[in-house]
Order: sequence, then structure tokens, then C-alpha cells
Amino acid sequence: GKTGLLRVGYVATGLYSPHVLRNLRQFRAAFPDVHVALKQMSPVMQMGALVSNTIDVAIVHGGVAAPQQFRVNQLLDEPMGFMLPKGHPMARAERLHLADFIADPMVMISRHISPGFYDRLMATWLERGFNPRIVQESDSFATSIVLVASGAGISFAGESAAAHLASAVLVRHVGDFRFRSAIDLVTRPSDDSPIVEAFLRWLTNDAPSFG
Repeated sequence: GKTGLLRVGYVATGLYSPHVLRNLRQFRAAFPDVHVALKQMSPVMQMGALVSNTIDVAIVHGGVAAPQQFRVNQLLDEPMGFMLPKGHPMARAERLHLADFIADPMVMISRHISPGFYDRLMATWLERGFNPRIVQESDSFATSIVLVASGAGISFAGESAAAHLASAVLVRHVGDFRFRSAIDLVTRPSDDSPIVEAFLRWLTNDAPSFG
């Protein structure tokens, strides 16, 4: 298990947490002869790639992988905030609420990227009387950052991602936006590769629960 290839599919939000990045760096240092091939993929694509054995590990939104079919370890659980351009009128407000953004254009991840996450987020907003004015859909978190930074609208992000985002955007806690986002580390239950086992141990080591 000290040498070889590890194929990892991921959603970008899964790698923005400081503790995930730290543990990934430590794994690389501990196993310098293991080549970690990272490929950004939608959660739906990752599940198919696990089944077809074209990736070894999936880093996906919580709830995507069926525990009856896959081995699932929670990697991260954190509150979500709103991602705003630095020049937004509410960027420096002391307290924020959903009603403050009722007229703002919203950049939304396309539903086909992660249907379960999309539906849960929309249901949470509608329950609180917030009907987002979606003006543009995004194919990835990285694209959402660029769109927000360029003034296309606001979006959302895990609060731990703030330190890693572009200098043109920031993430703010919104008082009545009580939505948590989990990230899962998913593998095939039949995969007994020592490299995969080592990766699971290192990536889930002392994973904190934010908020």
C-alpha cells in the first residue's frame, strides 16, 4: 500500500475545507510514491465511475451515495452561508437575513449536478419564504465563484471555504439560513486496497463538525 495509483473523483466544495486540505497534504507526505489522480466530477458521474471501477474514491455531497450500495464515511458537515462580491451593499452588515437578499440575482448550481442537494436547498429556502431569483446556472463551484466575483449575482458556499475563495468574494453567515452541507467519502464496499484504506484513515482523521 506504499506505492501505486489512487483515482479520486471530487466536487470542489469537498476540497475547500482547511482540515480536508491539511489531511490530503499529510497523506501525500506519508505516501510520496502513491500518485493521487484528482478529477473534478459531478456527484452523479462519480457514482457511475465507482460502479465502473474508473475511480477508487468519490468525494461527494452528503446523501448522494446509497449506503446499501457503497461504503460511506462523512468527511465534513458545516453550515452554509451566502457568497457575495466584496462590493455588495450588505457585505459588511453586522447581521444578515434571507429577506435582505430577496431582490438579488442568484447564481445556482445546475440541478443535474447534484439533484438531491439542489432539491433540499430549494425546499429549505421556500419553507422560509425565500424564493431565489435565479438568473444564471453554474456547472461547478469554481464557476460560481467567478460569476459572483464578476457581478452576475450572489450564491452560497460552506462557511469554511471563505479563506480559500478569490479576493473578490466573501462568505457571510445569514441568520435564518439554517442549512448544513455534508461531504461524504465514498468507496466500493468490496475494495480492500491498502491504498484506499490508508486514504480513508488519513482523510477522515479527526474530521471536525463545523458550527
